[in-house]
Amino acid sequence: MIFILAGLAVMMASGHGVADTNVLGYIEDSLSVRSWKEMRDEGVVSQRFDYSCGAASLASLLNVYDIEAEETDIIDKIGVKASYSMADLASASKEYGFKSVGMKLGYDSLMRLKRPVIAHLDYWGEGHFSLLRGVDKHGVWLADPDWGNTYMRRAKFESHWYSEGGAKGKILALLPTAENIADNPGNDMELPSRARLAIPPHPALHMP
Repeated sequence: MIFILAGLAVMMASGHGVADTNVLGYIEDSLSVRSWKEMRDEGVVSQRFDYSCGAASLASLLNVYDIEAEETDIIDKIGVKASYSMADLASASKEYGFKSVGMKLGYDSLMRLKRPVIAHLDYWGEGHFSLLRGVDKHGVWLADPDWGNTYMRRAKFESHWYSEGGAKGKILALLPTAENIADNPGNDMELPSRARLAIPPHPALHMP
């Protein structure tokens, strides 16, 4: 009971919830509880079609820059295809006023990036696009259109990201211009908050 009351006091002090006593002296609370699904899907545009991971990832990246975009908006600009290429995504990004650049680089170079980028991954022979939102020497945080916000350890990420047996992977970066993007520090690539770190890897990724 002491621990429960202490926890309530901490939440009240930190603004995480509201607790009051009723006329009988019992504590009534209306805590704001976020589900695992809400945390998993926060800031992620989910793909609704097998072929649309690239469109959804681009929409998520545009949202980072406070540009409203949905998966269907990107599909409308590119057209329906069996799969999308980085060139398709780059072409669609131009319509939102961005310059884009595709490149191959190693993990150490990836850690030096300042903005979120779209990574091209290979999941068991199938190409897949995912938004890279944070990276450190141990692993990456992805806003994945299929699995939501998830963490992937470095070795696992490299195994899916490196192409053709090399030591480099492909990314697509959007280059903001003064005409369409205000200088917003919130757009920088940052390591997720401690709450985000609590999100477990998706079981489909088979991570240790």
